[in-house]
Amino acid sequence: DPANVDRPVRELAESSYTLVTPETPVSRLAAIFADGHVAVVQQGERPVALISKIDLIDYLASSPS
Repeated sequence: DPANVDRPVRELAESSYTLVTPETPVSRLAAIFADGHVAVVQQGERPVALISKIDLIDYLASSPS
């Protein structure tokens, strides 16, 4: 429906997220994604990155064996 593009962003915003730090082990991400969440990387009080399941897949696929 073309009218959907005029709706407020808050209706699209995802509330299923888990806060992690830059020191969080990559292995922890699997459990976060299994819960249907995305990972928001927070440094201090500031969000600095968003990690999705596809980001993890890309990372693992490009990592040396």
